[in-house]
Parts: sequence; structure tokens; C-alpha cells
Amino acid sequence: MNEAYSLFRYTLPGIVFTLELTFCLFLLNFKGILEVLKDMKNEADYTFIAILITFFTIGIGSIFTLIYRSFSNLKIDYSSFLKELEKQKLIKKNSIPFPFKNEKEYFENSWVITSALWYERSEEKNGIKGSKERSLSLANLMHNAASSMIGSYLIPGFLICYLWYNDWKPIEICKYFFSFGLSIFLICLHTKSFCESKKTLKNFTELVIWNSLKADKKKFKI
Repeated sequence: MNEAYSLFRYTLPGIVFTLELTFCLFLLNFKGILEVLKDMKNEADYTFIAILITFFTIGIGSIFTLIYRSFSNLKIDYSSFLKELEKQKLIKKNSIPFPFKNEKEYFENSWVITSALWYERSEEKNGIKGSKERSLSLANLMHNAASSMIGSYLIPGFLICYLWYNDWKPIEICKYFFSFGLSIFLICLHTKSFCESKKTLKNFTELVIWNSLKADKKKFKI
């Protein structure tokens, strides 16, 4: 199951992008695209297009992932969570075996620290052991949503490039409205999906680590 999630993490955003872009292009100029398809003479043309689309969807999905991972502000911010853990004396800043230069750098790396807390305890604590698979599936869903969101932001640009390539041939105004309106709607949907999946993973991770550290503290007191 985890292998399937990891595969979809890179391929599904490309598939979703291709389908959404195709639908927007059909809304923009259905007759023009239909004429291009009719111009294909034989089965070899369709086979070539199918192979091209297959490699395109896989490749573009990987590129979306690279773009998404290059923006640090899209990562989950666990700084407030770490502050609360310190406040409750569940962790100590000086107990983190990592050479952070100052407090700002410490909290800038909150995602790294929280991940370290998770994985170093995942082999020992039953509470985290039982949550590993669910955490991985939520992480893959979030990465999937983030990559799909990046793809949705590129669709209006592809539509403009299509119009420019066709010398901005006159198209009915309603087709512009529906096509570009749909692309903006998709951006909103994918952005909301990413924000919700990010929030879910953050809350899940914090809850499991919090309960695990609390249980340890209680056991130590006893």
C-alpha cells in the first residue's frame, strides 16, 4: 500500500494536470482540437500521442514535486508546537543533538526537529508505531495535493500559450469565460485541498507526539 501511495505521489499530479488542461482546452476551442485529431492519418499517430502523453504526465508530475519542495513556506511550520512542548517541559532545546546557531535557526528547522522526534520514537513507542502507516498516507496525500496545486497554477499560462500559438484567432467570449473561469476555479479547489491536507497532517503528527511525550513524562514521574 505504501509503495502505491509513493507511486501516485509522483504520477497522479501529472495525470490530474493533463486531464484538467485537456478539458480547459476543449472548452476554449473544441472544434480546433477536434480538427487536429481528425488530421491524424493512422493508428501510429494515436500510438505516438498516447506514449507522449504517458511520459509527459509522469515527467510533469515529478517537476511539480520539485517546484513544490523548493518553497520552504509550503512546508509545515511546527515552531509553535515546539514552543509548547518546551513550555510544558516535554522537551529541552539543548537536548536536540543538532548544531543550531541561534533560536531563529532552531525554529526555522522546526519541521526537521519534529520529524526527528517522530522517527526516533517510531521504533520504540507503540503509540507512534501504530500511527506510522497513517502518517505516511497523510504525508503522501499532502504532497499529492501540493503538486496538483502547482499544476493548477500553470493551466492559465498554458491556455494563453495555446492562444498565442494559434495567433489569437477570434473565439466566442463565452468560451474564454468558461475556460479561464474553470482554470481559476481549479486553482481555488487545489489550494483549499492542499491547505486542508497540510492542516490534517500537522494536527495528526502533533497529537501523536504530544501523547507519546506526555505518557513518557507521566511514566517517569511514577
